[in-house]
Amino acid sequence: MFILILLIPFNLSAQKWVYKLEKNAFDGDYKYAYITGKGGEFPYHQAKLVVNYYTKSSIANIYIADAGYAGCDNAVIYFKFDNNENIMSCLALTNDNKDVWFFSFENNETIQAMLNILKTSKTLNVRLKSDCSQADYEFSLIGSTTAINFVCKEFFEEIKQKTTN
Repeated sequence: MFILILLIPFNLSAQKWVYKLEKNAFDGDYKYAYITGKGGEFPYHQAKLVVNYYTKSSIANIYIADAGYAGCDNAVIYFKFDNNENIMSCLALTNDNKDVWFFSFENNETIQAMLNILKTSKTLNVRLKSDCSQADYEFSLIGSTTAINFVCKEFFEEIKQKTTN
């Protein structure tokens, strides 16, 4: 009984990447991976960092879900890796429901660079900021290499093929 009690806090605080392949009639095959972060305020204290790839349209996305309303003006995502002092930022885009914070990148090569940093770092700290709110989150990147490679294998191959032609 004592050992069981000791394991409960570990299981509640452990962060683990989840990745899957799914299919629907509209988008075809798509893959996604996510990890639940720490931070924010109730009810947005379990935001998810998500990477997805749609095979049919060759679109890769990086976004944060379950972090609150994303429809206010001047939405920006500030982020830094491994407690590095270098703070980066990008504009945040959103979906029709205004409940997802998409990292906005100029092109597929920039998305690939971000994915590679996600694979080689240990933590990602994020600040979601807009005219309405601000929230900070931390995501573990341990295990991200396997998850991102599963999701974005075809995406990486497409970029490699374009650059070699």
